Amino acid sequence: MFAAVAGLLLATTYPPDPFAADYQVPKLREVGTTAGQVRLMGTGAVMYGADGPLGPSLGLGGSGTFELMTFAFLGFRTTVEATVPPSGGVPWMVAARTGPCLHLLPYHRVDLSAYIEGGAAGFGLFGRAAAAAPMVTPGGSLDIWLDPVLFLRFDGHIDWSVNNFGSAGQTYVQVVGGIGLGVGF
Repeated sequence: MFAAVAGLLLATTYPPDPFAADYQVPKLREVGTTAGQVRLMGTGAVMYGADGPLGPSLGLGGSGTFELMTFAFLGFRTTVEATVPPSGGVPWMVAARTGPCLHLLPYHRVDLSAYIEGGAAGFGLFGRAAAAAPMVTPGGSLDIWLDPVLFLRFDGHIDWSVNNFGSAGQTYVQVVGGIGLGVGF
């Protein structure tokens, strides 16, 4: 009797498991910017300041940014930036800023974002006429993900401040364009 039942059970066919794909180890794939992600970026930049009381400025600089994505589209970022003007009456500048960012294409290999940051800047810190002032920086960036963790970043922003470097009420405006690498995990 057992042999007959065992033969029937072995001969019975079952449909394929509809949940088999759920048990497989997921493969790495492009994700892009996503909710809960921590992003660290380093950017080298070329900076140009328009003619003004401090004169034209053309220089190099760099920044480091920490960004926490609270939602897929909305994040919060903190940036530290420094400029190195070549010469003249244009001061060196070091700034620390923070603010929100809006990502327009999360979960894609290419992402566009806009941000606005506010904070403090120090001007001419290596001279006798050092000054500190508030700074506002609106900007935007284009991120191209090279793999699930590493991305290439193109950034552009405007640094704007009113300070008393050298004399009262100097306006500091510079346009900044940069390129760098970032990691997101």
